[in-house]
Amino acid sequence: MERIEHVSLLPSEAYDRRQRDEAYLMELKEENLLFAYRTEAGLNGRLNYRISADTHGGWDNPLSQIRGTFTGHWLSAAAHMYRQTGNKRLKAKADYIVEEIGRCQEANGDGWAFSIPEEYLYGLKRGRHFWACQYVCHKTMMGSWICTGLAEISRRLRSSGDAPNGSTHLPMKLTGKPWTR
Repeated sequence: MERIEHVSLLPSEAYDRRQRDEAYLMELKEENLLFAYRTEAGLNGRLNYRISADTHGGWDNPLSQIRGTFTGHWLSAAAHMYRQTGNKRLKAKADYIVEEIGRCQEANGDGWAFSIPEEYLYGLKRGRHFWACQYVCHKTMMGSWICTGLAEISRRLRSSGDAPNGSTHLPMKLTGKPWTR
């Protein structure tokens, strides 16, 4: 079986669709993809923002409990598209987003690298309901991992503290056990 980066699409409906997908990935603004991460890290500086026409809505709405999920999906899609097309601008954009998530993690000071409040996970521990917060963390980690590779994301996660079952960052004082896979 050929690896995807060794396959070229000929002019066809599949080629046209890939071109549209690639254009869509490129047209999304980094500012919008990073909005929830920067807000959570206190780097946004836009506390009294107004939702504009280009602000992401739906799951990525700034008030959604699963904001930031879309960025994880975007990172995965960008990495796969880069493997298919070699689009260096798309790779640079994805690398920038991963670097900025790392900057948000540093700004948080405790290793938290996600677009939702860490309190959501503490709330789960106390029996409160928060919608799919582990999924949000998972999408960020998987999208970052696909873009940067296992070594870089593993370094970041190890530096972020404890991640029970390799799925989310929960401080050891909450879980009582170290991160193991």
